Amino acid sequence: MNRPKFFSISDIVARSVRADTRPIVFSAIGIVVGLGGALAAIFEPAPATTPTVPAGYVALVNQRPILMDDFINQTQATTSMPFAETTPEQRRKVLHAMVDEELLVQRALTLDLPEQDTDVREALVVGVQQAIAAPVLAQAISDDQLIAYFNAHRESYAAEGILTYRDIVLHVGGVEDADQTFAQASADAEEAVYQLRSGAALDYVKQHFGFTDSAHHGSADPDFAAKLHLGPKLYPVAAKMMTGEISDPVTDTDGVHIILMDQHIPPRFADFAASRSRVYDDFRRDAQQKADEQNLKLLRSNAQILLAPGHQE
Repeated sequence: MNRPKFFSISDIVARSVRADTRPIVFSAIGIVVGLGGALAAIFEPAPATTPTVPAGYVALVNQRPILMDDFINQTQATTSMPFAETTPEQRRKVLHAMVDEELLVQRALTLDLPEQDTDVREALVVGVQQAIAAPVLAQAISDDQLIAYFNAHRESYAAEGILTYRDIVLHVGGVEDADQTFAQASADAEEAVYQLRSGAALDYVKQHFGFTDSAHHGSADPDFAAKLHLGPKLYPVAAKMMTGEISDPVTDTDGVHIILMDQHIPPRFADFAASRSRVYDDFRRDAQQKADEQNLKLLRSNAQILLAPGHQE
């Protein structure tokens, strides 16, 4: 019995898109139809076909096979019915469309569209990624796996805390503070903290020592916003403060700061049961990402990649 020809690399890439991704590729490859008569001159006669279709295939198109599994899946997806309950006419229409699609895919490869057309390239990339991830995503996920993932990423499933604070600063290095040094500002800030903790009014301390409100004074920020507003020096201090506390002086690039925490509502961590659906989705997303990374690592290990001088990736 004659067997189908071996696929080239480009054929394998194109055919890695199974029934669930065929509509994506079909829409991208469909642009070939619009070329119409302009392509007629470059069409070549189809090669001789084998007399029989090998087991496991539903058709051969120019000696390229269409898998029976793909045909069954496509029929079920198109009709929303179990394959055994579909009619011969429904199956005929699906198979006709799949043969048309295969002809367009073959013509696209002949025209080198995967190299030239961005829509086709994107469709093929998506198709390959989905084909690579499919075996991983098909695996059953146990609650033990999800709980381990949940415990490793608990911060992702917490309700944001809220920080309501005042941030005052004794500037150093500005035009108006040319004579101020960090040493002097730190000493003044130490005394200001002492007076504030002893009950001195904030307005009095600001005026007496020359403090001004920072750009985000009086903010009521969720944790992520406070982290952005306060920056890497001030946020770690504020994150550990309790309601009513006054921080020690904190030196930053623009001067010496004091944080007054009006109210700190800590993050509220959800339990696994309440977060299970999100954990499941995140687990699958990360599994797919890891599969993509491993696939690309393998492809890169077997590829020769040359970069032009002065360029790096």
